[in-house]
Amino acid sequence: MTEPADSQRLLAAFDGAIITRLIPHPHRSFAFEVTFDKTTWPASLTGKKPPLHFHPHQEEYMQVLEGHLCVEVDGKEMVLDPKDGEISVKPWINHRLYPPPDFGGTSIIKFLLSGQSTMELFRLDLTFFENWYGYQDEIVLTGKTMNIIQVMSVNRTFIIYLPSLLCLNYKDFILRGEKLSYC
Repeated sequence: MTEPADSQRLLAAFDGAIITRLIPHPHRSFAFEVTFDKTTWPASLTGKKPPLHFHPHQEEYMQVLEGHLCVEVDGKEMVLDPKDGEISVKPWINHRLYPPPDFGGTSIIKFLLSGQSTMELFRLDLTFFENWYGYQDEIVLTGKTMNIIQVMSVNRTFIIYLPSLLCLNYKDFILRGEKLSYC
């Protein structure tokens, strides 16, 4: 059996509402073209924001290709569109990406997402995203309770950040046994 070319490799989340296509990039450790589809967006997520997160070793880059994308960085929300070009988020800065209310009047949001190359052992890469999207599907769509062992398996760096206040939102969910949810 032949493996698909990288540009044909797709990750689907939330029953196809988010499609992520791996794309080659000569200077980044990962690069994706991400599509949010309003026609398949779960009603339970409409108007809600995903959990804040950060990346310890890599700058992350975003560039909207089609539609509008909300990007919250360190508590400040921006609504980006194609004319804004590429923006970046420095390591250790809390951020999140999500569609604007009513998808900003469109049915598709398409953007590029990529990460700085690094030699650090615990970096974001395709394997991380495959596992993270799969785990989010499981706990957000089905309502399963977050399991610390699964989280540690998905994110190999999780155990390093558990004591950190920067990881408070994850730590609170786990220690109180709550479900990971969009706020």
